[in-house]
Amino acid sequence: MFSLLVRLMIDSPCSLPKVSQRESKIEQRFEVQMIKLEMEKALDLFARVPDNAQFKEQLLKAAVKAGRFYRQTREPELEALIRKVEETL
Repeated sequence: MFSLLVRLMIDSPCSLPKVSQRESKIEQRFEVQMIKLEMEKALDLFARVPDNAQFKEQLLKAAVKAGRFYRQTREPELEALIRKVEETL
């Protein structure tokens, strides 16, 4: 009996649950929202104190992150924020 159970466990394919397209889209929207918040915060800080190198660096890091994600997703919201950063700098 034990050997039969072991054989069934070995012979049966073990598959991980697949992520549905809907779940993937939800994760993508969440990531876009997080990046947007990060970029808006960095833009606001830089607008208040444009001479602060730390705020400028934070804004550039957020823009790079948004750029990477934009290349994967082509989200128009990210494109608009990236353009806003380009205009600001």
